[in-house]
Amino acid sequence: MTTTGEHITRGRSLAGVGGLRPAHLVWSLALLAGAICASTRIAAACDEVTDSAAVAEDAEAAVFVSPAEAFAAVAEGATLVDVRRRGAWRRAHAPGAVQADWDDFSDPDERGRLHPDDDFLEAQLEAIGVDDGRPVYMIGDWQQGWGEEGRVFWMLEYLGHNNAHIVLGGYDAWRDAGLPTTRDRAEVPAGHFTVRRNPALVVRFDQIDAENMHLVDTRDRAEFDGATPYGSSRGGHIDGATWFRWTDVFTSDGAVRDLSELSALTSHDGDLIVPYCTGGVRSGFVYAVLRHHGVTGVANYAGSWWEYARNIDEQDSQPAHRPRTPE
Repeated sequence: MTTTGEHITRGRSLAGVGGLRPAHLVWSLALLAGAICASTRIAAACDEVTDSAAVAEDAEAAVFVSPAEAFAAVAEGATLVDVRRRGAWRRAHAPGAVQADWDDFSDPDERGRLHPDDDFLEAQLEAIGVDDGRPVYMIGDWQQGWGEEGRVFWMLEYLGHNNAHIVLGGYDAWRDAGLPTTRDRAEVPAGHFTVRRNPALVVRFDQIDAENMHLVDTRDRAEFDGATPYGSSRGGHIDGATWFRWTDVFTSDGAVRDLSELSALTSHDGDLIVPYCTGGVRSGFVYAVLRHHGVTGVANYAGSWWEYARNIDEQDSQPAHRPRTPE
């Protein structure tokens, strides 16, 4: 969970450091991209771009892309959003990356849920370079993060941006591939974005229907069984939910599993797949994995257990499933 001190300042200026203007940054990255992809070490990564997109009908449909592909896209003017904590971004980041926290876009009164004001969301997103006609790439902390890049991917799709991607392996993979890093803050051109919410991609408390939805609890097993490490008002899980920890979408070497290996997520007889967690972050990552594999019948429960437990406290007509001993 991000602390208040790590939020980006609302409406802050994105003035550059070191005099890099947007056009200069793109031109410099383009030259560097050509040089790096020509090197022996990175050539293989550049060649893997086609493989990364092979799971989808076209390049725009691939959610997870290699660092080399993201690097090339940023060189062509794509927006790169670093969703790691601000301290990590300050220590080093990809050139041109602007930092943002997933909860910068959240409802201040309803933990986990997206902010209800479209004008607010448009202003926040435009300030970090999100534009209707520009691809957006999210890069996160693959080792210590909570899937924040997946939450932001879901948010962008829900709000109507249809060209968003996630850097496979996160910042560590970017750095380990020999791609450039910096501590400078470059000027990011403001975007022009119009919110067009798609209600089919989100679920709220009053819509939960275990009989007609495939509810997937993506938290740790201890949370599923009743632990409340993140401030939930009660423990347990939604009655009828299947447990599937969100990190199990990866193979032992960090690759995203094939859809055939994710039967716990997809064996639902055509019901809407609804992943949830504590506040819609880990479940947002699972949403992104399913979208990467072309699954369309999936919606994120953004408010997740924070919202569910709070509402159950207020009305007992839909009791939470009580903790039980794991089988």
